[in-house]
Amino acid sequence: MTRAVLLIAAVMTLAAPAASAATTIVRPSALNGWLFYNDETDTVDNTLGSFVSGPATPPNGTGSAQISVSGTQRRDLATYQFAGTPLANITTLAFTTYNPSAGNPGAADRSAYLQFNVDFDGSDTWQRRLTYLPRDNGAVTQDGWKSWDALNGGNALWRYSGATWPGPGAVSGTTPRTWSQILADYPGVRIRVTDAQLSMRVGEPYPDGYTENIGSLTFGTAVSTTTFAFAPDCTTTCYVNGTTGNDAFGGDTPATAKRTIQAAVSQVGSGGTVQVAAGTYDEDVAVATPLRLVGAGASTTTIRGVAGGGAATVQIGAPNVVVDGFTITRSGNAVATWNDPLNTAGIAIQGTTHAEVRNDVLTANRTAIDVNTSSSDRIHDNDIVDNRTGLIFRGQTDDTYVADNAIRDNWTLGVLFLDASGGTNTPPQSATGSAFVANDISGNWYGQIVDRVAGGALPAPGTRPLNFSGNWWGTTAVSISTANSAEPGYAAQIPVEFGGTATPPGGQPDVLGPASANVVYVPYLCSGADASPAVGFQPPPGPQCPNGAQGPVGPAGAPGATGAIGPAGTGGSPGAAGPAGPPGPAGPAGPAGPGSSSVGRIVIAYPQRGAPMSTAGVVFLSVRCGAAVGQSCAGLLRIRSGSSLKGSLLGQASFLVRGGRSQKVAVLLGTAAQKQVRAKGRIASNAYATRAVAAGTAKPASDTQITGPILRS
Repeated sequence: MTRAVLLIAAVMTLAAPAASAATTIVRPSALNGWLFYNDETDTVDNTLGSFVSGPATPPNGTGSAQISVSGTQRRDLATYQFAGTPLANITTLAFTTYNPSAGNPGAADRSAYLQFNVDFDGSDTWQRRLTYLPRDNGAVTQDGWKSWDALNGGNALWRYSGATWPGPGAVSGTTPRTWSQILADYPGVRIRVTDAQLSMRVGEPYPDGYTENIGSLTFGTAVSTTTFAFAPDCTTTCYVNGTTGNDAFGGDTPATAKRTIQAAVSQVGSGGTVQVAAGTYDEDVAVATPLRLVGAGASTTTIRGVAGGGAATVQIGAPNVVVDGFTITRSGNAVATWNDPLNTAGIAIQGTTHAEVRNDVLTANRTAIDVNTSSSDRIHDNDIVDNRTGLIFRGQTDDTYVADNAIRDNWTLGVLFLDASGGTNTPPQSATGSAFVANDISGNWYGQIVDRVAGGALPAPGTRPLNFSGNWWGTTAVSISTANSAEPGYAAQIPVEFGGTATPPGGQPDVLGPASANVVYVPYLCSGADASPAVGFQPPPGPQCPNGAQGPVGPAGAPGATGAIGPAGTGGSPGAAGPAGPPGPAGPAGPAGPGSSSVGRIVIAYPQRGAPMSTAGVVFLSVRCGAAVGQSCAGLLRIRSGSSLKGSLLGQASFLVRGGRSQKVAVLLGTAAQKQVRAKGRIASNAYATRAVAAGTAKPASDTQITGPILRS
């Protein structure tokens, strides 16, 4: 019999299922049986706490529940899902807390504590609570996560909330007993059945108020163990769907998507992604966190700024923000509402750095993109069409990269540089180190490029070069003027498409403004051919038009001819000759010059060995002109494969550098080269500069080269 009993016992042991373990995320959109409880009024109130990311790195997840109290308030994070569980069956009971020093004026050993309604005798009547205080069981420290084992092998210390522990001896309830003692002294003790609250409290008996973060609670029996991790809604990737979404949802999957873009943008953590489903979203979006805002494509995903809303449909106020794959426009484009409070910008990039706008269509905005005191931004592969103004640059906008955009058919100007302060703005407008290359800038009604940064203490025209080489201007006979553009005011200019009468006037110069001498627009593309059906403008690789530097503006015309003799007076002698006419207008800009007159040496250098290539396929090289001050070096900078001048042309850009100076030049690689870099991570290449024909010489000077790989960043 003995052997048979042993054999049966062994079989039973082998067949017993292992206890399951699971983690349940508790968040605003899925509380999973948890709630916030006001112990002063005995009411559920889920506004008494919040779910936040962090702080720091929680042990069991990415976030926590945060509760703040003042005075003698009592707030609980509670659940009722363990009703009737015998304490003897509990195998795991643990929780994690973070006690921040900021905003906690009292003793540093205050912490959230664990409690539950207890039933000592099986009657299921109110018999008060058992309480686990962290300070009874270890050192409570601030500004770091602490894990509390509320069993600790039976050695964890617990208090009773009544005056004395039940039973003989009248032991004070503040006298701790171990978990093992409680099990021994009260056989059958359990969590209550009908009022089965188990909670973590923040507040009294600690005075003066404090803030606590609760990261998780783990509850286990021999059957199962569950860790409840407290976290905010989506933090890494937030999904948005304007049709099926709900802002009360968590947003962490397409099935639980939020309804508005702003709800997801406000929720996602730094460096996260907001993924927006196709649809039209009537809202303004303010981005105050570094993130990627990604649509389903500009042809299917539209953000339409609301009338009477903010100043911009998309406001970028944080560094490292990407806006990718949207049509961005505004409501209110009609005669009846034209002068109502409407959004003034499609995208406003203000007071930040490293913004990226790509693969977007910006249309029917007052200004498509307004960049104000933001540097190192990247604006590429966009359609910026049919707005009042394409792009405005104000304040310090250095190291900006604008490429592969279609900046066309805007009702006033394509690109405007603006600073009317006379130099008193802090900082004044500047675009040092910027490159505006490989764009189609054409068909804009009152000018393609206007530079109004002149006057007072601002740099003299011609001393603040703006690299606009390698663009298509809609013509191979680019005109330039120092006159200001003459577009009408906003209120008076309502295009025909919106019910007004405004149409393109025609005959405007291409590059104009009092500081137009800053704009280096040669050499330029010979045609507006677009090599890709994608959003933006992707010119095919090939030579640029062979032209040198722009000639100076012609001198003022001669005085007008003497007026004709007046008619004879009645009965008198002939009238006197009329006065001399006023001076004629300034002559037109001179023709393109033959190129640089410098014979100085050109030096090319990568910023570092192995120049990084941007995701848009641009390599930045430094070109130094060894000519004397007052002269310059101009020409084409070419990157070829292999190690000789016979290698395939990978990309080229023009340059114009003043003597004794260096300039960063952006070279856009062709599609094939970009694919090679993405596939292999690098290409063997060389950089060459070909000087323009020097005055009095019969042929161009020799190329200068350096050798080095181009790497993908």
